Amino acid sequence: MPLQVRIREALYTLHRPSDLESLWTAMEENDFGEDERIPYWVEVWPAAIHLAEWIASRPGETSGRRCLDLGCGLGLCSLVAARNAARVVGMDYERGAVFYTRKNARLNSVPLPDAVLMDWRCCGFKPGSFSLVFAADILYEKRFWEPVEAFLRRVLAPEGKVLLSTPERQTTRGLLRWLQSLGWSCCPLSEKRVVQREYDMEVTLWELRL
Repeated sequence: MPLQVRIREALYTLHRPSDLESLWTAMEENDFGEDERIPYWVEVWPAAIHLAEWIASRPGETSGRRCLDLGCGLGLCSLVAARNAARVVGMDYERGAVFYTRKNARLNSVPLPDAVLMDWRCCGFKPGSFSLVFAADILYEKRFWEPVEAFLRRVLAPEGKVLLSTPERQTTRGLLRWLQSLGWSCCPLSEKRVVQREYDMEVTLWELRL
């Protein structure tokens, strides 16, 4: 059940096992534990569209840089960055997301160096591994804030930056105030209303630096 997404001049075909509603219906009770395994990764969310468009329009931001796509999902932002000659690694907590990121890179003839299965609570990267980390709509629950912030501190190279694309939610302003209290600068780069299939959201792209 592939999705087709146009990012500027390029059309990406993203394969996936099924749609979110079908997979959600098939979930079992133990999938809703502390680490709930709701398969949000099978959709392309408006925040990912906005991030991918921004990356595509500014090849100089990613070309030649070692980048991490945190919570890569189906791999859209990884693919766009790789087409801009980034040395990009896709990372996700879900095995299916890693599988389909690699598969979609091959199907779209995009050179993707790697996609890895990793929990951001157990970082396997060396300190300062990436000069650019980008992520779309990953901090939708407050319990994610502390482990993600600690992860970013570890993997971000000196003078590196984070691109965080997030829809307008009640928790967003609290997140940004919390990050600023920990020494992060949070600068809005772009705001846009994005409609992606049945999803319609106001999205802001933030640049975070320590």
